[in-house]
Amino acid sequence: MTVTPPALAPRTAALLVMDYQQGILASLPGLANPEALLSRVAGAIADMRAHGAAIA
Repeated sequence: MTVTPPALAPRTAALLVMDYQQGILASLPGLANPEALLSRVAGAIADMRAHGAAIA
């Protein structure tokens, strides 16, 4: 089954990004690859910025 994500309106959408200091990453249970997580977050930030959305 294919799931279509909801459309986002850049003028009203925002991406809330948490603090990713080493201590925070170390406290996340089961996080084997922090670099992969940071890469995904960086990609999400870039995508949202490219579409004019706010980053908080």
